[in-house]
Amino acid sequence: MQIFDLTKRNIRPDAKDKYFLDTNIWYWCTYCGSKVFSTIKQPAPYQLSYYPAFVERIQDEGAKIYHCPLTYTELANIIENAEYEEYLSKQSSKISKKEYRKINNEREKVVKEIDTAWRTINSMSECLELKLDNETIKATHNFLSSSQLDAYDAIFIHFMKSHDLKMLVSDDHDLASAEIEQLFTANRSVLKK
Repeated sequence: MQIFDLTKRNIRPDAKDKYFLDTNIWYWCTYCGSKVFSTIKQPAPYQLSYYPAFVERIQDEGAKIYHCPLTYTELANIIENAEYEEYLSKQSSKISKKEYRKINNEREKVVKEIDTAWRTINSMSECLELKLDNETIKATHNFLSSSQLDAYDAIFIHFMKSHDLKMLVSDDHDLASAEIEQLFTANRSVLKK
């Protein structure tokens, strides 16, 4: 695996390049950039700086960017969790996430944030066709067995491979254990290795 250090800002995408963006990159590019967080789950400054800047360089060069349908489910979950944590940080009493979902104005806000992020993703990138069958699950399980990946990342790697994508942009240090040809990251723990 080749690891490219995005903190150096000297990586220049080529128009022929094809990048798959991990959900965390989409999260920072489409949701976090416009948010003010009061919880400890706020993104690190480098995450809001290096990744959106690199995605912009990819777009400027006319290179391709991809996501898959499962990006939606993971991103929706992360956004809902962030909104829920923000809500709890401003309350004197704690409620469950299921109770939180019943608060109409909060639910509308969450759905609006997810919709805005998803529309932005679809305007910036192409969705890979999703085929979930036993072969997909077997391949995903194999990636889980041979790495430290979670199920989302394992299935993303499967879709990358099945669509012959070799370039991944991610801050997830677990993906450094996957069989990827090129990882573009600003994650210090990955870069130290």
